[in-house]
This record gives sequence, structure tokens and C-alpha cells, in this order.
Amino acid sequence: MSAVWDGARGGRLQQGVGEMATAANPSAKGGPRWTERVGRFFRDVRAEFRKVVWPTRKELTVYTGVVIVMTLIVAVILGVVDFGLQALVSALAAIGG
Repeated sequence: MSAVWDGARGGRLQQGVGEMATAANPSAKGGPRWTERVGRFFRDVRAEFRKVVWPTRKELTVYTGVVIVMTLIVAVILGVVDFGLQALVSALAAIGG
């Protein structure tokens, strides 16, 4: 794609009308059609999934346990903070009101 420097128009690159049409539509310049691109995308996705090292059942069980335990710990911490802030706001409201 050739672009022409147009100093008269604020120093922008200008493309020819035909070049802009082929840039917007890859199949116009002999590129693959959209159906071929979609098909290739799914073939590539499948190939990438084959490269993935999937965890064993034991690893998956351990990881799931870690996630559950950490979720419970964070829930307890947030509950304690929430209870403390609620008590603080209630005490301040009682003093002021």
C-alpha cells in the first residue's frame, strides 16, 4: 500500500481511493475470505488447546480446596471489618444524634 505525504493538508498521509478500498476489504486484494479466516481461527484454537498441560485430578482437587479455603478466609475478614465499621458508625450516630 503506497501512501503519499500531503504537506498541504496539515502533513497527513494520503491514500488513493483504490488502496483504501482494498485496505477495508482484504478479500478485494486476493486475501482469504471471511469463512476461511473463521475456519482457520477455530483450527488454531484447537491446536492451542492441544498444547495446554491440563492438571491431574489430584492437582485439581488441591487447587479447588485452596480456592475454597481462601474464599472463606477473605469472607471472614470482610465480615469482621464490616461488623466493626457498622459498630463504629452506630456509636458515632448515637453520640451525634
